[in-house]
Amino acid sequence: LAEADSGRGVRVCVRKRPIFSHEIEQGEFDAITCLDGRLVVHDARMHPDMVKLFMNHHDFAFDDTFGESANNAEVYEGTARQLVLDALEGKQGTVMMYGQTGSGKTYTM
Repeated sequence: LAEADSGRGVRVCVRKRPIFSHEIEQGEFDAITCLDGRLVVHDARMHPDMVKLFMNHHDFAFDDTFGESANNAEVYEGTARQLVLDALEGKQGTVMMYGQTGSGKTYTM
């Protein structure tokens, strides 16, 4: 977290979990791509002719994104480290986790 960002009120970051092997075995596909500060959701849709599929791509901007290859140290450095250092100086901060059951919130914390 850059020093200039430490005065901001709220940062929103995303960590993407890897697709599980059982999901691949069931024919699922990886519907999320993490890019630098962006997350793209790939949405498979059926064409009105009910024969062809097509993909919509929805792009969302975040303060930071962490793909499936990011380790806990990288996520900590990019999200909570400055809050912890500030807390040691008597300041206040909150880290909030949000996500679907089984998506890795407890693992990340």
